[in-house]
Amino acid sequence: TANCRKCHDVPPGYALGAVDLHISFARISKAAADTWSRSLLIFVAFSVLAIAVATLMFRRYISRPIDRLVETAGAISRGNLDVPVSLPHAGAGEESSSRDEMLFLASRFDEMRGSLREKIGQLDQVNRSLSERNREVEEALRRLRQAQEELVRSERLAVTGKMTAQLSHEINNPIHNIRSL
Repeated sequence: TANCRKCHDVPPGYALGAVDLHISFARISKAAADTWSRSLLIFVAFSVLAIAVATLMFRRYISRPIDRLVETAGAISRGNLDVPVSLPHAGAGEESSSRDEMLFLASRFDEMRGSLREKIGQLDQVNRSLSERNREVEEALRRLRQAQEELVRSERLAVTGKMTAQLSHEINNPIHNIRSL
C-alpha cells in the first residue's frame, strides 16, 4: 500500500507482511491421531472400571440383601419361623437410601414373621382347645349311648315283665274260673 511504501522500499504489486511458509501437517496429524487413540484407551479403561465398581456396589448393597431376604422367606415358607430376618450390618458411612430401603424391607419381613408365629401359636392353642372339647364331646356321646343302651334294656325288661304279668293273669283267669265251678 502507499502508506507502507513511505517507510519500506517495496516494489509495486508486492504485498507487504505476507509470509510464504512451507509447513508439513503430517506431524500434527500424527500427534492428533495418537491423542485420539490415547483418549479412547482412557475412556475404555475408565468405563470398565466404572462398570466393575457399579457391579460390586450392586452386589453388595442390592443383590446380596435381596438374596438374604429370599433365603429367609424360603425358610419361613417351609415353616421355620425361628429364622430372624436381618441384613448384615453396614460399616460407618455406608448408610445409603437403598440400604435404608433394604433395612426397612427386612424389618417388615421380620414383623410379618413374628405375626405369623403369633397367629400360628394362636391357631395351635385353638386346635388344642378344640381337640380337648372333641374328646369331651366324644366321652359325653359314649356315656349317652351307654345310657341309651341301659334305657333300651330297662325298657325291654319292663315290657317283658308286663307281658309276663298279662300272660300270668290270662293263665290264672281260666284256672280261677275252673276252680270256682
